[in-house]
Amino acid sequence: MRFIKNNPSKKILSIREGLNLTRKELGELLNVHSGTIKKWELNISTINRVNYSKLIIEPSG
Repeated sequence: MRFIKNNPSKKILSIREGLNLTRKELGELLNVHSGTIKKWELNISTINRVNYSKLIIEPSG
């Protein structure tokens, strides 16, 4: 529940921009559609823990 309360949308956007990736490129890395990335960034839907973990671990290292 704490994960959901700590809205990760700004963090997702910050990580993507920090890596200089488009939504499409990040989506390809995480195996999700670019529209899903957009929804996460705009807080329309919530990223699940598995994908959030991939976001933190995979693209940066």
